[in-house]
Amino acid sequence: MIATTRVNRRKFLKNSAMGMGSSLFLRAGLPTEKVLGANDRIRIGAIGTGGRTRYLMTMLKRLPGNDQVAVCDVYEPRIQEAAEIAGGGTRQYHDYRQLLTTRKSMRL
Repeated sequence: MIATTRVNRRKFLKNSAMGMGSSLFLRAGLPTEKVLGANDRIRIGAIGTGGRTRYLMTMLKRLPGNDQVAVCDVYEPRIQEAAEIAGGGTRQYHDYRQLLTTRKSMRL
């Protein structure tokens, strides 16, 4: 005969929280990041650096595995703002065709 035990809500929540806490504790000890190789990085060139693009560039900056290498716009102040967001070494273009012909391995 199987013995049944009565589990109330308080006991259930307590045991669930303990189980979740121990799994988080065990997971914290495992390495989650790996070293990125040359093929794991994405080189990004932005064409048209209006408000939406600059916002997306800021968000991309927070993510690992990408380099913002070029910006292109016809309006000089926007190019300067986008280059500042992208960081040093960013190439600046006024004509998108130049960016497209000089790119090596960029995602546009």
